[in-house]
Amino acid sequence: MYSTIPALQQCILSGDPEYQKIARRKLSRAFSSQAVQGYEPLFLQRADLLVDRMRDAAGPKVDLKFFLNSFVWDCMAKLFFDEDLRQLEDLRTHPWTQTPITLVKRSALAIVLLPPSLQVWCKYLFPRLSERLAPPRCMTDSHGHLRASLRASKSDVPFWKHIFRDGEQDLTPDGISNTASSCMIELTRAPKIETNVFIFAIAGGELTSAALCGLFVLLVSNPTTMSMLCNEIRSSFTDSSTISLACARALPYLDACVEEALRIYPPSPTGLERLTPPQGIAIGGHAVPGGVRVSVAPVAANKSPANFINPEAFAPERWLKTDPSYTGDVHAASQPFSVGPNACIGRNIAIAQLKVATVKLLYNFDIMRCSDVQHWLRQKAYIIWDREHVRLDANVKQARSSDT
Repeated sequence: MYSTIPALQQCILSGDPEYQKIARRKLSRAFSSQAVQGYEPLFLQRADLLVDRMRDAAGPKVDLKFFLNSFVWDCMAKLFFDEDLRQLEDLRTHPWTQTPITLVKRSALAIVLLPPSLQVWCKYLFPRLSERLAPPRCMTDSHGHLRASLRASKSDVPFWKHIFRDGEQDLTPDGISNTASSCMIELTRAPKIETNVFIFAIAGGELTSAALCGLFVLLVSNPTTMSMLCNEIRSSFTDSSTISLACARALPYLDACVEEALRIYPPSPTGLERLTPPQGIAIGGHAVPGGVRVSVAPVAANKSPANFINPEAFAPERWLKTDPSYTGDVHAASQPFSVGPNACIGRNIAIAQLKVATVKLLYNFDIMRCSDVQHWLRQKAYIIWDREHVRLDANVKQARSSDT
């Protein structure tokens, strides 16, 4: 099946099996558990800066959305482009972070207003509408940043070094490190590289920061759960400097909280639509004709009583398999990173950032709910959430004797 968004038909989300096979094989190197472990110094350095900036702003109604967005996007820009957005250093919002929701809104509008057969002709038939749906300038500029990164010292950017391994590198006429594979050449040429980078930016930046915001809103709305998680984190480390990615990954209650937050607040609530091939296809044992848009809405699947007992409750215990009340849950129904050939390739990076940021913040701060967060989860969705600001009370944790 193929994406209903024209721009995504030539990227890693494409339904083209041959393209996906080549793209995922090469790109998966940079998203493997081993590769992500190599990104740990970057994530920890940015998380420590996040703590420092949060400490300066500690008090009532701290804008957690800004700080979490800045942490994630600063990491992603450095990881993918070797670009310093300096949002945490300068306490300002970079235009890149405002681009995804704008562009996704436009894509959602195009899906609703135009059938697939007309989307290709949109710029000719409806020039003004096409202009409104076009990617913002700051997103198209990312192509230049990436190409510059790839040219630098035969791809010295750590993320891309996993993809363009030593011994496989070749230089195309435009100076981009490449492989001998013609398919890989296609992968790294515009517009495909532009589209893939857009996907990385959306998934790595917008969706991960959304997941972090959702996790903290759910935690502060459930004080008992928050207390249990804080106890697990604070009893596992003697000092903030001893926090590591490996240790964060090993915390079972944190893992359960992350899984449950992603179930209740999936970063992509509506699911990506797919267009069935002309000859039709069988889905779940049912014949579906060609040219039909199909998708599964994670919000619907995750909150269905057929899949989860007491689905509206934030209950991390359901993932620990220690509470018999939740033995009937269908855990496989919650797929925040999707499944199959279109599954999110960046799961390991997203989970690493989620856990590092959460552990660092809850080790150093007591974060509590304020009235502004009461209705935060009730948001509009345009493929991704149109998030409001998250203002929470954040106070510096009182030092224990073992911390000094």
